[in-house]
Amino acid sequence: MLSKEDREWFHYLIQKYLEGKASPGEKDFVESYYRHFENKEPGGVLAGPEQEAIEEAILNKLLGEMDVYAEGADGATRVRVVPFYRRRVVRMAAAAVVLLLAAGVYEYFGASDNKTAPVQAVKADVAPGGNKATLTLGNGQTIVLDSVSEGSVAQQGHSTVVKLSGGQLAYVAGKGGAGETLYNTLVTPIGGQYQITLPDGTKVWLNSASSIRYPTAFTRKERRVAITGEAYFEVKENVGQPFAVDAGNVSIQVLGTHFNVMAYSDEGSLNTTLVSGKVKLISGKDEVVLQPGEEGMVRNGAGGGSAGVGGGNVSGGGRGIEVTKTDADREIAWTTGFFEFDQTDLPTLMRQLKRWYGIEPVYEGNGGGRLFGGRINRNLNLSEVLNLLQGNGIRFSIEGKKLKVY
Repeated sequence: MLSKEDREWFHYLIQKYLEGKASPGEKDFVESYYRHFENKEPGGVLAGPEQEAIEEAILNKLLGEMDVYAEGADGATRVRVVPFYRRRVVRMAAAAVVLLLAAGVYEYFGASDNKTAPVQAVKADVAPGGNKATLTLGNGQTIVLDSVSEGSVAQQGHSTVVKLSGGQLAYVAGKGGAGETLYNTLVTPIGGQYQITLPDGTKVWLNSASSIRYPTAFTRKERRVAITGEAYFEVKENVGQPFAVDAGNVSIQVLGTHFNVMAYSDEGSLNTTLVSGKVKLISGKDEVVLQPGEEGMVRNGAGGGSAGVGGGNVSGGGRGIEVTKTDADREIAWTTGFFEFDQTDLPTLMRQLKRWYGIEPVYEGNGGGRLFGGRINRNLNLSEVLNLLQGNGIRFSIEGKKLKVY
């Protein structure tokens, strides 16, 4: 039986759907619920007259939007991943993922080809990534964090570097002032992730194949760090000492806020997603202030040079910065242990798997313009993830670190 909380969430999601406010992933879940129980005995998430009333309301809405099942306007064939539901406040339990998978995955992936064979792992499956990182100290010494014990790792100026449990690093300030300012760099490999609490109390989550460079004490007028790859920030507020992040040719200025930066060099753009608070993006001569739920995008190669703190008025978006509304929960799903896709094309999806599982995709034919949506646990082995994705003319095989996509 689902908890009262789960039932309340379901009601909330149904209401969003009927009001036309649900995201594509949420729409997929509601519609899959209806189709799964349409010709079955009562006993779904709800029951009895309550279930019947909701299913009737969903049906009426679907009849008015029959084109939602057609091909996209661009002619792309939509491959619907079972939409593992998500909540805004309460994160989904693993058991719920399994239940939803059992209810919906056959319909989405088995409908076009119910004889699709499981993904073939020739010798060994590929395990998911985990808490792995290296720390480079101010003197150039490198420490492999996943091979050292919890506790004190190093002394940097008057700060002690401490490894905590669960893939976390923290800086504990000692007595005697800031002392010498040194710069440290935390790097996650492919298949790695790590969390760090900076000397000012700011928390940072690093995704795979990412890095952050930062001072061991923030002694200047602003707190400035630099990243590559992807990082999620929960900045400790300090009005008198603003926080800034340099990522490629973009500078992000904040006071106290939560935001995500995706700056992988193999992606087509650098994206900053604001969860709460307010940030200013600066790219060359262009500036824009983001509001919660907005994403600022700078195409790779755009922006007019190195980022820096510039003058001038804040605009609604310069030529080098594109601002769109987005689902912030989806953009930071990786911090809670999930891949989340929403109209995601195959190459973009494969790049995420490449960074987490350390595989090299090899395409046998093209992706056919297929788009994916839904949520998948990052703790699954690669073959389990691929078994969810394959179908509708796509299948996979694993040969060592090569992932063949047919």
